[in-house]
Order: sequence, then structure tokens, then C-alpha cells
Amino acid sequence: MLTVKLGLADGSVVARAKMDLKAQFTSDASMDTFISETPVYNVYTMASSTGAGAAIAEMSDIGLGFNLAVGSHLGNFLFEKTDIFFFSAIGDSEYVNKSITTAIYKGGRTANATTMNDIEGYLDLSDTYYDDTCNDTTTDCDTMFTALFSDPDFGGQEQNSGADPGDARSTTINAVTSTSYLSSVYPTGSTTWDSVFDMTFTP
Repeated sequence: MLTVKLGLADGSVVARAKMDLKAQFTSDASMDTFISETPVYNVYTMASSTGAGAAIAEMSDIGLGFNLAVGSHLGNFLFEKTDIFFFSAIGDSEYVNKSITTAIYKGGRTANATTMNDIEGYLDLSDTYYDDTCNDTTTDCDTMFTALFSDPDFGGQEQNSGADPGDARSTTINAVTSTSYLSSVYPTGSTTWDSVFDMTFTP
């Protein structure tokens, strides 16, 4: 669902979008045993009268399974992520800030202690991170996911860069809260798309 507001008082344009997905982004069918949630994707974006833009995207209930090798699985995780982008009128990146809001362990770990120690070292985690923090009892895995998404070799994702310009775009984007997003993927509060586009025409 997408809504667009044109001609605001300052000449800016605002658009909002929402996606409720039907399943997780994964080819690992075993993850379904541990994760029943489906992802939700919210976007709020704006452009100033001069064409400079900014956007914030919040992704929640995103599942990710780390199958390191046959018989060696780091586990299944559920995380939330917020991405902020600022860009110039010609599309050049001015500011990128991606952050992990929360990440929790959902089970399925089979990796041995040596493998887990290697990962702790690679991601610069504490030597007992998986024993003390990210496990069946204490499921807080925020630090690991922040380290993963800060690693340019992980998925080849765009890295954080630049600084918040502190202009009118910042005021708009920084004021976005959960209530700023669309409340439904369906128009006018409906629960389906039935009859939304139905119309009659008499020549």
C-alpha cells in the first residue's frame, strides 16, 4: 500500500508505504520450525521543494537463519532494523544510518564450541558471548547483529556514512514514529482489496 501527499505548505512531497509479507525471506525451510512471525516493512519518505530527499525504513520480524555448513548451524534469529537515508537532488548519498533495533535468538543452534569461538573473534564479540548473552536462556543478540551489519563483507550491504544534515528533512524524518506509518496495507481501513476498484460507467 502506498500513499502520497503532494503540495505541502513548504513545497515538499511525502510518501508512505507498507508491506505485510506472507512469509520470511529465506530458502532455509527448517527455519519455519522456529519462526512463525511474518515480516512487516514500513517506509516513510520525503523530498524537499528543491528535490533533496530523505527516507526512513523500518523492518520488523525479519527472520534469518545462519546455516554455516552441513551439520553446523549458528541458529535462527528474529530482528528489527531501521534504515535512514538522505540524498541530494541529483541522487548522491549524503547520510546513511542503519541500526539494529532488536535481535533475538529463536533456537536451532548446532554449531560446535570451536566454530562459535571463531565467530566471536571475527565479530569482535566477548569470548563468552554465546554462552552468556545470545542463547536459549538469554536471547538478546543485538550486539552480534550490529557487528554483522557493520561488516562490509556481510551480504555486501551499503555501509553507514555521512552525517545528518540537520535541515528541514531531518526535522521531518526524525519526527517519524510508529503512528506516522500506514496502519494497514489496505485502503481506507479495509481488511481486503475486495470491491476497492469496482465501479460502474454509464456512457
